[in-house]
Amino acid sequence: MTPHIGQMMALKVIDVKDSSLAADTTITAVPSDAFQISFGAKLISGHSYNIDFWADLNKNGEYDPPPVDHAWRITLKDVAADTTVAFAHNTNFTDVHFAQSAMHSLTMSFTGMTPHIGQMLVVSVIDSVYKTTVADTMVAAVPSDAFTLTFGKKLIGRTHLQYRLLGRPQQNGQYDAPPVDHAWRITLPRIANDTTVTFAHNTNFKDIGYPQMPMHMLTMSFMGMTPHIGQMLCSIRDRQRIQDDGGRHRGCGCSVRRIYSHLRQKTD
Repeated sequence: MTPHIGQMMALKVIDVKDSSLAADTTITAVPSDAFQISFGAKLISGHSYNIDFWADLNKNGEYDPPPVDHAWRITLKDVAADTTVAFAHNTNFTDVHFAQSAMHSLTMSFTGMTPHIGQMLVVSVIDSVYKTTVADTMVAAVPSDAFTLTFGKKLIGRTHLQYRLLGRPQQNGQYDAPPVDHAWRITLPRIANDTTVTFAHNTNFKDIGYPQMPMHMLTMSFMGMTPHIGQMLCSIRDRQRIQDDGGRHRGCGCSVRRIYSHLRQKTD
């Protein structure tokens, strides 16, 4: 399943006799090339079933007939015992007319975050069944005591979720178990609607075992810049600051001409 790693996949087991739904599941993100899904005791002896499933190849969150998305049907006839189906990815697609999976928005409302103003905050939303990341973000600096994060349509109906929250008083760019850093976990039941999570800062910390995120230095090496010798080179943000300040560079008070001079002297 390598072509679909990281993509959503949905599966339904349908009783051919009366078109009733025997089992279904949605994987937020295919975890690896090879994996298993177990449904437990769902099949009735003597009944036949269609296993319809699809992978969201174009990642738009909706079912599109093949080959835009990849979809397949496997038929089990007259089930008589526990059954294992082996499936290898192929291009023998079937338009299974899959009903759309409901996608719900996610909003997080924070209060009492004064202890972390100016510090980095990391939020990860994990599918607690398949252990895949549904959404994540990093706030470089908490802006105020109360603020909101919105993730848009990220939640698939029936998904169980865990929220991992990490505030970093240590400010060393790495996760340190509480109380050195402040960390929390929030667990939600099955999602059925647009969801808002309200979080008030507290000391009920949880060691969430967050993966380390080392900080690295960035160096840019320019070549072939002869056409721009003597011209200003700056970031878009610096350019706006210069324009806002009437052609003078904020911070040192030097003019644009002096910036050129500094640049030329350093490069020469």
